[in-house]
Amino acid sequence: MKLVRGEPLDVRAGRTPSRTERLRTFLRVCEAVGFAHANGVVHRDLKPGNVMVGEFGAVLVMDWGLAKGAQDAARASSGSVAGTPGWMAPEQARGDESAVDAASDVYGLGAILRFLIEKGDEPVPRPLRAIAEKAMSEAKGNRYASAGELAEEVSRFLDGSPVAAYRENPLEKRLMWRMGRDGT
Repeated sequence: MKLVRGEPLDVRAGRTPSRTERLRTFLRVCEAVGFAHANGVVHRDLKPGNVMVGEFGAVLVMDWGLAKGAQDAARASSGSVAGTPGWMAPEQARGDESAVDAASDVYGLGAILRFLIEKGDEPVPRPLRAIAEKAMSEAKGNRYASAGELAEEVSRFLDGSPVAAYRENPLEKRLMWRMGRDGT
């Protein structure tokens, strides 16, 4: 097994005062999960403790012990619950293994995003909160279609562009244009 040096995302997030830096780390988590999904693998236990951040910002998604391939999930029987309470999608928490797929991991990514944006002292902008809420929608069909789509939405937020999950009113648009997304 490869020796991984770094610290779990939950520890790193507590030491990272910059929301922008935490969000850029989150984008790298989305890339790793998106790669797994492109190869037919669903992680099923995404949480900050299963993400390691190296000294130079390398991000590794760890603990693939609950991961299943797309064919495994389709053949799974219902009733067994595997994952971490508070981080798993509703369909997973119900034990509906046949419904667990990439959208379930998007929910887990949304929970990680919510965790990361609530770190720090600054207020959470409504568009960013809306992104996390959409990713964590109870209904799978209302979530982002993929980890990549979620990452694109967060990138739009970081770039100061409007996000699909939140419709800004005219006053907010003007304020965001004048001050930038982070209020700077």
